[in-house]
Amino acid sequence: MTLGPASLFSALCTPVSSMLQAVGRADLPVKLLTVAMAIKIGVNWFLCAIPQVNIKGAGVGTLLCYLFYLVAQLICLNKVSGVRLGLWNLFAKPLVPAALCGAGAYESYCVFYKLGCGNTAAAACAVVVGGIIYVTALFLVKALRKKDLMMLPNGQKIAKTLEKRGWI
Repeated sequence: MTLGPASLFSALCTPVSSMLQAVGRADLPVKLLTVAMAIKIGVNWFLCAIPQVNIKGAGVGTLLCYLFYLVAQLICLNKVSGVRLGLWNLFAKPLVPAALCGAGAYESYCVFYKLGCGNTAAAACAVVVGGIIYVTALFLVKALRKKDLMMLPNGQKIAKTLEKRGWI
């Protein structure tokens, strides 16, 4: 449960590190990672010593490590490049549809499974429901842009249709 969000932060750190390197500050990711690892070691040392927490403290240490690393890199990127990153566009627009998709897929799986569908059929139905929820949520939060759609095959037709309906 703790390492799931940590893997998300870890995955986001790589492109931000590349951006820092691209703006000429290849030293910052290394320095920030050193501090992040010190945080991980300190949290692990402290939490793993508590018998009630034990090995779960290592997951918390990893989570805090990558959370710090990502936030620190984003702050440095803002300062170095002068580009203001909109948190809504950067995080919420992709996260809201993904969270709704996950919740909807999980709940629909439970419903289909209780209705007597087998495990495979319930999972397949949950994937379809999750996909529908995800696409709908993308439109609701206006996460799709015309230039994104233009990269798809027949993207011009898709974008034109969606613009007519006011969805993008």
